[in-house]
Formats: sequence, structure tokens, C-alpha cells
Amino acid sequence: MTIQEFFELSTGKWFSQSTKYGVGCDRPQNGRSDLIIEDLSVESPEIQKIYQDAGLNSPSNAAKISWNGSLDGSTKKVVGSTIIAAIPDSNGGDRGKLLRQVGTSTLVSDYEMGDGEVFILITPEKDATWEERIWFGSENLRLRTVVKKQGEDTQSSSFYSEIRMGGGKPPAKTETTAANA
Repeated sequence: MTIQEFFELSTGKWFSQSTKYGVGCDRPQNGRSDLIIEDLSVESPEIQKIYQDAGLNSPSNAAKISWNGSLDGSTKKVVGSTIIAAIPDSNGGDRGKLLRQVGTSTLVSDYEMGDGEVFILITPEKDATWEERIWFGSENLRLRTVVKKQGEDTQSSSFYSEIRMGGGKPPAKTETTAANA
């Protein structure tokens, strides 16, 4: 799967369920949310600003991700959005940088299209590293894991299952995706 195919397949409205386990927590935290992933033109002003602020080349793909959800045991809604843009390395797009708007700043992560058509995202922070893996069980089922580590110690891990509820049309299979199906 290419980064472009990954972005195309991710577009749409999704229902997401999550479970998060953290160090020092006696029980998992469960949540539900609606996600909307919209394709954005890499020429849009929002995307132009993100990659110029990061001092990197023009992206190949961009999207806006919006969410509206809740956590079990809380009446407070979890609502927000972010804009992301992929900038492939010169090797053809299997690896590169992913820029993500976080408030007024831009977070830069490394991505890789791994074996088994898994999108792997590594995000370093001051004292921790986040590793996210996203893959498709089918055109309408997306699965994610997120692990936060400090050094070699795992601080938290999360699992998400996301079911497409509409709003996006899965792309036609290319030779690459058809051969792997």
C-alpha cells in the first residue's frame, strides 16, 4: 500500500471504540467517538502553512481529522480536530515525515509503510516516544494501536477499532493492493 492509498482508504466517517491501559491505573479507560477524515488539497493555505513552518518540502497527501466522543464514566465530551500532511522521502513514499497541527505548533513524526500494509508512525517527545500502527482489516474496518514509551518502559498502550459509517468511498484496488488482497 502506498501513502496515497492509505490516505484515500482512510477518508470517510468512522465510529471508533478505544481501550487505553496506563502505568499506575487500576483499570482501563474506554471511549467512543465519531471520526471524520477529509481529504485536503496540498495546495490549501492550512497545509502550505504547516509544511512551511516545519521547513520541509511540499507534502504529497493531506487530511483533516475531526472527532467528537466521550470516555466511559465522564460526561465531558472530547471534541477536536487536526490537520495532517505526509511528506515522502525521495525513495518513493514508503517512508517520510508526517506533519500534524497541534494547537499553534506543528509536530513532526516519522512514518513508514511497513510489512503487511501497516502504517507505522513514530513520534518523539521530550521524555517519551509514541509508536502508532494503523492497518485495515477490510475496506470498512480500521485498527490502531498506540504505545507510549519512556526509554524501554511502556507507559501506556491503546487499541482502537474503527468502523466506516460512510462519507468516503474506498479507492479502486490498484495492482499493488489487488496483489496483496
